[in-house]
Amino acid sequence: MECHYQPLCNLKDTTMTRAKVRERVSQVETQQWADRAAAKPVLHFYVAHKREIRCEGFYDNASGSGLLFEARSGTLRTRRWQVSCGTAESAICELCGEEEESIEHVVLSCPRLEPKQPSGVSLEQALGFRQTGPSGGAAVTSDGRDRGAVTAIIDRTKRRLERMAGDRYALDPEMHALRCAARACQGHALKPLKNNAGQRGWMGRTGRRGNGGKTQARLQQSGAV
Repeated sequence: MECHYQPLCNLKDTTMTRAKVRERVSQVETQQWADRAAAKPVLHFYVAHKREIRCEGFYDNASGSGLLFEARSGTLRTRRWQVSCGTAESAICELCGEEEESIEHVVLSCPRLEPKQPSGVSLEQALGFRQTGPSGGAAVTSDGRDRGAVTAIIDRTKRRLERMAGDRYALDPEMHALRCAARACQGHALKPLKNNAGQRGWMGRTGRRGNGGKTQARLQQSGAV
C-alpha cells in the first residue's frame, strides 16, 4: 500500500546544518501541534497557556495526576462539563452548593475541598502552566515564587482533585460503578479509600507507584498535556 506524507518543510537544496534542520522541523511540528489543538474548543485554555511541546515533571502514577491531566486539557468531569454534555441538569457544586462547579471552582475556591490554595494563586499556576520570568529564564509565579513553591501549589491541586473525586464517588454510587468498569477495561482494579472526612472514595489498587498507570504516565510525560 502506498502512503503519502506531507513534508513538514521544504529542505530541497538546503545549506542548513543538521542542527538547523532539526530546529526547523521542531518549529513546524510545534506549530502543527498548536493548530490542531486550537481547533478543539475544549482545549482553548490549554492552548493559550502551553506554547511548546515539552515534558512536564509533575506527573506520576497517582490518581491526582490523572485528574490534573483532565483539568489541564479541559475535560475534568465537573458539573458544568456534565451540563454541557447533557448528562446533568444543574451545574451547582454538589459539595458546597454555593457556586457552579467549574474547573476553577474545584481547583481554587470550593470551601469543602482541602488543602486550601495560598491567596493570590491563579488557575494557570495551580494547573502547572509555567510563567516565564522577566528575562525569559526559569519559570516563576507572577509574584516571584520559586520552583519549589510552584511544585507545592500543583501538589495542592492534585490533593483537591482527589478529594473532589473521592467525595463525589461516595455521593454517587452510579458514578463509581462507571469508573470501576472503565478501569477494569484497563486491567486496573479499585479498592475503597477513606478520605479525610471519613467518607469512602476510590483509588487504584496500585496506589502512587503501581504498574497500572505506567502507560498513562508515559503519555503525560511526553508533553502532550
